Amino acid sequence: MLRFKDGLTGCRVQGVQPELILGLLVVNEIFSKNQLDCTITCISDSKHSNGSLHYVGFAADIGLPPAHLTNVMLEAIKLNLGQDFDVVIEKDHIHIEFQPKRGVNLNA
Repeated sequence: MLRFKDGLTGCRVQGVQPELILGLLVVNEIFSKNQLDCTITCISDSKHSNGSLHYVGFAADIGLPPAHLTNVMLEAIKLNLGQDFDVVIEKDHIHIEFQPKRGVNLNA
C-alpha cells in the first residue's frame, strides 16, 4: 500500500511533478509484489543539498527497514523505472528522482 509519512514531520507533497507520481506508482507495485508497505517519507520537505530535485518535486525518499534495503530491491526498482530515474540506497531509505538523460534542465 502506498502511504505518506504523517505527523509533525510528515511528507509534504506540494509541487510534486507528474513524472515522479508515475515513478512512485511503479515503486508501489514492486513493494506490493514483495508484500511491503511503500511509505514515502519526503518529497518537497526536509533539508537537502543545493540544487536537489526534492525542492522542485522531482525526487522522493521511501522509507524501508534496513533488512529490506537490498541490492535486489534496488535493481528491481531501477529496471522498472528505466533510465530517466536515478535510484540510490541511502542510510535508511531509497531515494528516487526523475532525472532525464536527454538534455532536460529540471531546475530551470
